[in-house]
Amino acid sequence: MIDRLKEGLQKCQYKSDLEVLLKSLLSYEIGDFERAYVQSPQDYLQVAQTLRERLLTLVLKNGDVGESFYLATYLVFAPIEGVDSSNELEVFIKTAQEYFLQEGLSDIENLMLLELEVLGWILSGESKKGIQRYIQGISHLQMHLGPMGRASEFIREAFPKMGISMELFLESMREILALEYCMSLPIMRARSILNWQLHCFWNITSFFNHRSWLELYPLWRELFYAYLKSPQSEHLDHAMYMQFFIYHMCGNSYASQDQWRSFCDEIDLVASRRYEEFGREHHLACVSESTPKPKRVIGILRDRIVENSPYKVEYSFLKQILAHPKFSQVYTIKIYLMSLLEKSDNSEAAMQNYRGLGIEIFDVGAECNQEGFYNSHLHKALRLNEEMKKDGVDILISPNNGYGISDFLLAVRSAKKQIFWSHGNFVYNLPYLDSKMTHICGNATSLRHEGYEFVGVPVVMDREFYDPYVPQEIINHHRAKYPKDKQIIGTIGRLTKIDSLPYLRMIVSLMQEFPDTIYLACGSGNIKEIQSKLEEILGEGYEEFMKRFYFCGYVDSAIYGHILDLWLDSFPMEQGESRIEYVAKGKLSLVLAKDPSKIKQEWKTMAVDEEDYREKARYLLGLGSGQKQALIDEIMGGLARYNQNREEMGVESFLECLNGQDSYSHRL
Repeated sequence: MIDRLKEGLQKCQYKSDLEVLLKSLLSYEIGDFERAYVQSPQDYLQVAQTLRERLLTLVLKNGDVGESFYLATYLVFAPIEGVDSSNELEVFIKTAQEYFLQEGLSDIENLMLLELEVLGWILSGESKKGIQRYIQGISHLQMHLGPMGRASEFIREAFPKMGISMELFLESMREILALEYCMSLPIMRARSILNWQLHCFWNITSFFNHRSWLELYPLWRELFYAYLKSPQSEHLDHAMYMQFFIYHMCGNSYASQDQWRSFCDEIDLVASRRYEEFGREHHLACVSESTPKPKRVIGILRDRIVENSPYKVEYSFLKQILAHPKFSQVYTIKIYLMSLLEKSDNSEAAMQNYRGLGIEIFDVGAECNQEGFYNSHLHKALRLNEEMKKDGVDILISPNNGYGISDFLLAVRSAKKQIFWSHGNFVYNLPYLDSKMTHICGNATSLRHEGYEFVGVPVVMDREFYDPYVPQEIINHHRAKYPKDKQIIGTIGRLTKIDSLPYLRMIVSLMQEFPDTIYLACGSGNIKEIQSKLEEILGEGYEEFMKRFYFCGYVDSAIYGHILDLWLDSFPMEQGESRIEYVAKGKLSLVLAKDPSKIKQEWKTMAVDEEDYREKARYLLGLGSGQKQALIDEIMGGLARYNQNREEMGVESFLECLNGQDSYSHRL
């Protein structure tokens, strides 16, 4: 590698030659440079000094600047920090620092100044300081400008290769998230600091869903409180966005109801009191109607519409109830869409499916998302509230549990009756909720979760979601990625759910007993955390074991549901609709029941405790093909009868929930 760099530097007569060489640096990783320095320190130092000289003579001393990829020089200079240094770059560093973020400069010019300063620090022998400055500086800049996209792409590609640690990133962020500093910034700069965390740094492979993000929570919370208390409307708007931001960043790492309970206490309840006060000041509560409507209006508040598990549950249920005259003759449904593009764009196909059921959609994003990642969440909330009042929404159902917009609409009392629909969070509890419902209920129509009463509404997934047609050749193509003659076990869903030491110990033990198994961890999430736990469990056997453990990333469940031979469900956090979808394909799964009292010991696919889980997993893994098919046939026959009963129960239970007394009307 050193010889290739020497040869390349000798050929650098022009800036364009140098840029070709700089781009080539990203074909290596930091470890390659560290080893090269150890093997031949004098040659390495000569290459570094020549590279610095070429950058000075061909670029900087000509009054020219580079682009983001110039910072790949970090790979060369980081291994010799403290060994090699230079004062020649001081004038460039000082000039860049003097003008960065000064009034009258565009953010494109600010980016050029920032990258000049950072390059100066790297070439001066202070690579770590340079990267810290880059993280901090770029976080202030407007994300939507063209060069920012290129810079963001560079960061996502280069930081893992440069070995930039999560610790260095957190250290850099703590300084610019300090309360006094952040509150002194214009709102656009404060919003940018959040946007860069969410839309760039979060998506670095080595940072993605890393548990250490939670270390920033106290700083986020402190800022959130400060903006929330401010009388300025732009600060309330920023606080509302911050609530979404904190929810998203923390929620992807939360693994327990206790964490969500703390979030509700520290964020939701605090915010909703401020929103309630704002609602009273601006008379936002729903009003009694003098003119009766032909049907009562049910509003469903959605963050966005995409073809995920919550959508499949909701669509299936709405399709069922709209087919029942007892419901359709009395109620009409309208979806109110927050269009949180910060999470993703809406799926037009999924939206069209709702319209095909006769459901109208009010999409506030069409009006409010023109500013992209800088859209106003307060404006969205006010427009949604206005539309709900205009439509005379009688019952508002919110399947959300922590967004600023949804908490605002509940707190200002946008409907006379307000219902929370839980998709797994059972501790969300605002005083503006009249009832709580969940489809995670088995056959129970009344149940208690985490100390709170819920109406159980059993939902039978629509057949098109359970087992859509997939050509066998496509299934075969994906199956061919993995070893033949192996039993494939695994799960499909968020990886945070398998990030459990007891569960991973169980999987390791079973795979050691059954050497013909491989495990597919399908989904996105905190891979490094899981790898760390597996290494803790396996010790010296880790490397060999990982040849049988695959992180597949996001997969199409319609395909991979046919590839997994046995779904060994995670615990203590279980998978949700993705497992039910898998079972409906005529496949076997094993679940550790949360309430053993409702489980019969002889049931082969449900365990009462971890030891029972182990024994039943061993039984299922030991079945021959004929035995397995007989068990599947038995389960599927019972499932058909079970689903017919569940659908009828779900409709009746939901109607009772809708007809129950709401606390708001009662207070009136």
